[in-house]
Amino acid sequence: MALTYRLRPSRTRHLATHAYEDNYGYTMNFYQPMLDYLDAKTKKLNVDPPHLPWSSERGLRQYRPSNPVRRYDADEVLRLSRACAHRADEILLDFRVRKRTPFSVIKLADAARVHKHIEPDTVVERSRERRRRRQQDLEDIIRQDTLKILHRIRRMELDNDCARMTDEFKRSIRGKSATAIAQALISESERNIKTSKREEEDFLAQTLVRASRAASRVRSGSPESRISSHAYHIELMDERLVDKLDHRVSSSLHNVKRQLSTL
Repeated sequence: MALTYRLRPSRTRHLATHAYEDNYGYTMNFYQPMLDYLDAKTKKLNVDPPHLPWSSERGLRQYRPSNPVRRYDADEVLRLSRACAHRADEILLDFRVRKRTPFSVIKLADAARVHKHIEPDTVVERSRERRRRRQQDLEDIIRQDTLKILHRIRRMELDNDCARMTDEFKRSIRGKSATAIAQALISESERNIKTSKREEEDFLAQTLVRASRAASRVRSGSPESRISSHAYHIELMDERLVDKLDHRVSSSLHNVKRQLSTL
């Protein structure tokens, strides 16, 4: 009696064999023309209906399981999966009365979530996306800081220009119109530029005079005097270079001090 209640193995349980793999490849190549036709109709192309093979045509060369199965690229697979999920959502949200089996409802629910499984959602892709967003946020922050610094430098330049104005010039533009003030500022800027050019020309003239005097000493003197004049000229150029460097460093320190005071 105990053997009567023995559980029998399920008849639908089949192991994966070589014949099963051949059947899978045959099925994909068998229905591929119809899939291509549906894709062409989706793109609104004028194509002829494909030939649907009969079961007896399984042995033909174009339907052999050894033929490579057509592969879709990543963009096309993503587009088809999104279209499938969108259509499944529309069917699930349709409230018209229709007879549905649990199997069809399960398959529709799976189709509505198919794009989540098709889209590249691996750990590598997520980390790459996070790095890209972090880099974008960092570039935005750097751009904003750069704009703030440029705006602050512009304000400092305006403050320096206002500080350079003499009391006489401030009294002269007091109570005048905007056009008169603009003209006065232009005149003052031209005057400052001319003064700077004049000072530079005077400095160059003094340098040339010193160089000519050193050259005359070289012509009239001994080799020792030539060496001393050459050393004097080198020392003069070094002093000029040091003065320029001191001026640049002092101006840079002054700008840094003003920036720190405004923070």
